[in-house]
Amino acid sequence: MRPIPIFHYCLLAFTCLILVASCKKQEDDSTPEPNPEMRDPLYLQGRWERINSTFVQLDGMEILADTTTGIAAITSTPTNPYGFVTGDPKWINITRTSDSTYTFDDLVKETNNTNQYYVPGVIIAQEDNEELKMTFPTTGTTQQWRRKN
Repeated sequence: MRPIPIFHYCLLAFTCLILVASCKKQEDDSTPEPNPEMRDPLYLQGRWERINSTFVQLDGMEILADTTTGIAAITSTPTNPYGFVTGDPKWINITRTSDSTYTFDDLVKETNNTNQYYVPGVIIAQEDNEELKMTFPTTGTTQQWRRKN
C-alpha cells in the first residue's frame, strides 16, 4: 500500500476548513425567527381619522395607510388654511421600529404659502389597537388618530 502524500492531507484539511467556514457564515446570515409577541407589521394598514392635534383645523382629516408601500394618503380633509387636499401623501416612509412604534415623515404645509415639506415623527400605537399618538421631536407638535372602520 502506498503512503498518501502530505499534500493530500493538506488539501483535505483545507477543504474541511472551507466547509466549516461556509457553514458558520450561513448561520451568521440567517434571519432570526419573528417574535410571536410582536404586533402584526400591517397594524397601521387601513383608514384613520385625526381626532386631536396641535393644529385643530386639521382634526377630522382621514387617511388611508398602506404599509406595503409605506405611504398614507389623505382621503378626506376639512376645509383648512394649509391647503391639504384629498390625495396628498400625508405620511411617507412608514417604518416599524418595535412592537408598538413606527417612524415616518409627515407632510407639513404652511398657511398662505406654497411651502411644503416633511418632518420626521414617531407613531406610538396604543394598547387598545384603535388609536395612534404621534410626536414630532423637531417641531414639538402632537397628533392623535383613531382607527376608522
